[in-house]
Amino acid sequence: MQEAILKAYKSLPSLRQPSFFKTWLFRILINECNTIIRRRSSMIPLLNLDEAQYDTPNPEVRIDLREAVYRLEEVSRTIIILHYFRDLPLRQIAEMLDLNEGAVKTRLHRARVTLSEWLTNHKEGEVNV
Repeated sequence: MQEAILKAYKSLPSLRQPSFFKTWLFRILINECNTIIRRRSSMIPLLNLDEAQYDTPNPEVRIDLREAVYRLEEVSRTIIILHYFRDLPLRQIAEMLDLNEGAVKTRLHRARVTLSEWLTNHKEGEVNV
């Protein structure tokens, strides 16, 4: 609702007939609601990592990987889960998160580096909490 009011305020100079203000405002509100519904319907619920398919039979490694993924910041964690556990292409992830594809690639790379460092340190017993 706030977003619709902000859009209306910014577009106020484009209102041609002030007598249609109420109709014009409702149309902006309806369009904004439709946008929100469209975004929500395109979202895929994140996979619960407890149910994820791992490539390793070792339960200790699975626990370490799950813990490492949960330690990532939210956007990076979402990208990792969607890309590796949901097998979504980067372009689709970028659309879902409203980011450009380059930003998704960068965050994915940084998340992999962070995961690698955490798992290496954890394996060596040098975890700093």
